[in-house]
Amino acid sequence: MSMSCSEIRAILPAYVEDNASLDVRRHLPGCPGCSEELSRYRGLVTGLEELGATPLEAPAGLAMALAELPFEGRPLEKIKTHVARNRPGYLVSGLAALGATGAAGATLWYLRRGRAIAA
Repeated sequence: MSMSCSEIRAILPAYVEDNASLDVRRHLPGCPGCSEELSRYRGLVTGLEELGATPLEAPAGLAMALAELPFEGRPLEKIKTHVARNRPGYLVSGLAALGATGAAGATLWYLRRGRAIAA
């Protein structure tokens, strides 16, 4: 008994990781829609892997500056000065974290949307 497209699409996320399903392997050559869906999943996985491999480094001197904060002057003013001086570094780090969070959220949404359609 062959599986329907909705059944195949429900298991495609797992198939991307292990390619173990014989039913999926049999279904894909005859179904351009499911093949395209699998290609999108593979693209998402590749993009997330590349994003995870992107190193993020703290601005030079951050650890030393933070270590000095509690011992000098008014802590709040020191923090404000430090953040203002290192704003570009925090901006890049924040944008990278936001991008990673957005990509992960989009992936989860996309995967759940596929399951909802299949149901």
